[in-house]
Amino acid sequence: MPYPDPTIYDVVCPASLGTYYTDEVTATKLQINSGDPDLYATMLRKVVPVDPGDLLKVHAFGRWTNDTGQVTGVGWHLWIYNVDAGEGRTPDVWRLISPLCGENILPNGSMHHMPGQIFCMYRIPDDWPVGDRAVVVFRASAHRTTGLTPTQYITVDKQYGALMIDRIRESAAPPAAA
Repeated sequence: MPYPDPTIYDVVCPASLGTYYTDEVTATKLQINSGDPDLYATMLRKVVPVDPGDLLKVHAFGRWTNDTGQVTGVGWHLWIYNVDAGEGRTPDVWRLISPLCGENILPNGSMHHMPGQIFCMYRIPDDWPVGDRAVVVFRASAHRTTGLTPTQYITVDKQYGALMIDRIRESAAPPAAA
């Protein structure tokens, strides 16, 4: 999983091209594993029309509950893929667009229900095919290294989750006042 390149954006005069939102949490549970990246679950996803050079401001949050009786880690992150190029069927070509986030959920302790949020800015590459749509995906996984059984899960609290994408573009700065 390639980590995204460091980015710095100074958008002086943003022009909004639309806001896209969903609170339809698709996952119900995270299978606890020893860190296998193929066991990420899609928490939320949203199709967004994009053009090369667009900036996407992405914010997502979710919540998980640990009823296993053991400390369990949850990691979450944001991804993007080109739906019109058929990339949704092959997650190995998805692009990681955010830093990795994570926390341990304590068993029946001070953090039995754990909220997690994440945000990022991502610039659609110049070589993105004009007219192709992007899918922005909020994914999560659960992991631990001890007491692992193949049937243990962290519950996804479906009523707590949202994904919002603002599509913006740099526009011409207004003329200076005389």
